[in-house]
Amino acid sequence: MVGEGRTVSLVLQRDNAEAAEKQGKSPEAKQIRKEGIDWTKKHKPLISEYCAGVAMVPDSAKLIALWGPMVAKVTQNLYGCPGRVFSSLGEANL
Repeated sequence: MVGEGRTVSLVLQRDNAEAAEKQGKSPEAKQIRKEGIDWTKKHKPLISEYCAGVAMVPDSAKLIALWGPMVAKVTQNLYGCPGRVFSSLGEANL
């Protein structure tokens, strides 16, 4: 529970990630993403206080290579906690 000094980690598993990347270019998807980013920015102080880290697990070697170098910086800037891309759910859970 929030307020009891506990931290949480978030594992984002992206199935069919390359198709989602293509669909994410629609105006509707861009609006949803903008609303999510706005919410995250508004709540960043609480997120960064309780978030131990974010692990992203796309099912695409192409996206692992693409996202890998930038996820740590983007996650730190957006959420205020560490982030990393993993190639498997098991690796991310560790």
